[in-house]
Amino acid sequence: MAPLYYPRFTFRSVSCTIYMLMLLLRSLSFTVPQYGFFMLFLLAVGFVIYFQVKKRNEKAGRIVLVILITGFLYGAMCEAPQFNFFGMVQNRVKTKENLIALTFDDGPSAKYTPRILDILKENGMRATFFVTGEMAEKHPGIIRRILREGHELGNHTYSHPFMFRDLSALRKEEIQKTDEAVFKITGRHMKYFRAPYEYRDVRLVKLLRRMNYSYISHNESSLDAMGANSKRIEFQIMRQLRPGLIILMHDARGDREPTVEALRNVLPMLREKGYRSVTIGELIAAKTVKAKKKR
Repeated sequence: MAPLYYPRFTFRSVSCTIYMLMLLLRSLSFTVPQYGFFMLFLLAVGFVIYFQVKKRNEKAGRIVLVILITGFLYGAMCEAPQFNFFGMVQNRVKTKENLIALTFDDGPSAKYTPRILDILKENGMRATFFVTGEMAEKHPGIIRRILREGHELGNHTYSHPFMFRDLSALRKEEIQKTDEAVFKITGRHMKYFRAPYEYRDVRLVKLLRRMNYSYISHNESSLDAMGANSKRIEFQIMRQLRPGLIILMHDARGDREPTVEALRNVLPMLREKGYRSVTIGELIAAKTVKAKKKR
């Protein structure tokens, strides 16, 4: 039996490992802990295999390392909101107008959503609500109010599952059930989708394209799902304020009192700076189109 190979840790290998761990932690900041532990476990096992293979064959070790890094990066990118899968994910809009999009996931909630709608109305702002089918069925009146007051609805699955575990058929069912639930209430189909915990892989994005959905991610999180207080939520929204920003917030599945309180303060601040919150559809319509160069 060959003795175990104990690797020599060089500055380059340690730096690479630290960088990959930082990327993993950042990309998994909005997902379920099980996925993060799963990725860390695969990373650890992968490095053990790499060092053992490298001892026996340098070339084979390099191949294993490439496979390890590629798989890790793919897993991390599936949770990175800023990563655009080949132009199929919208995480911000390039526009010259002072427009942003506030988006709310997980609702509607009888406790928080009406209060959020009141604050938006008081400030003349609009938003997009990514709703779950089961919550829409419980609160049809709120769903109708969202549309009546000029806001937009997006699909956030029926039961809020972590889609990493779901087969394509289950994913499709979750999306269709939500669309059917909202259509029964409003007579309208939705065209925007955001996955729970922001997990999306190439398979999901291709499925959405076949279902005539656009995937809407975000490029700034309020961190309300992470337990941030109202001041931190305000800071998160205002710290990188710029045209085309898509901000992730929540109106259900937890204590959203800090979110409501933050909105009371943030929306007047946005108006003072000349910014407006609009729906995703309105933000996309305001996209700056580059003029074609004359030949």
